[in-house]
Amino acid sequence: MIQLQNVNKVFTDTNHNNFQALKDISLAISPNECVLLHGSSGSGKTTLLHIIASLMKPSSGLVEVKGENIVSLSDYHASAYRRSTIGYVTQSFYLLDNLSVEENLLPALVLESLSEKEMAQKIKKALSLANIEHKAKQKVSTLSGGEKQRCIIARAIVNDAEIVLCDEPTANLDKKNSLFFLGLIQNLKNLRKTILIATHDPIFEKLECVDKVYNLEGGSLE
Repeated sequence: MIQLQNVNKVFTDTNHNNFQALKDISLAISPNECVLLHGSSGSGKTTLLHIIASLMKPSSGLVEVKGENIVSLSDYHASAYRRSTIGYVTQSFYLLDNLSVEENLLPALVLESLSEKEMAQKIKKALSLANIEHKAKQKVSTLSGGEKQRCIIARAIVNDAEIVLCDEPTANLDKKNSLFFLGLIQNLKNLRKTILIATHDPIFEKLECVDKVYNLEGGSLE
């Protein structure tokens, strides 16, 4: 499903200084696996997720998803790949506060060839899975932190993405909502999603459906 070979990422600042965020990363994730990527802040976890999501290209190395080399994708095809394949759960909310919960899910669907009925069905299913359907008509600005994260989760899965990437998903959640998120991950695993969770939260040690654990420090897998 996901194959990385000798992936490197180097950033260059305005003073032409180089910083290597990822160093020769090689890993393999099979379909329907749930994988934890442990690492402290600044270890390169978000950079790695961005590369898998084709939001960023590596400086060198091979990145294959479902047998396709996503490094060579044009911007147009990278966008289509994300819409069809990737669900991204971020640590920050990035929601439109003045729109309702269901309206925040619409942008993920508008470029698809769907009828209004089909879009409504997909939104309802995603909101139900994320346990936020009862807030569908409510403006995001009125939601609690945990409810906003559930909206983010619903938006990530509304297109029925095969791969779900989670970037520090419990960073802004209390214990109750963090435990809810663990249950949701189990549900996604049961739906045969492939899941990669980047985190340094020890609560994920309680997640029974984890198949692999990688440790990323200083841009290198340990």
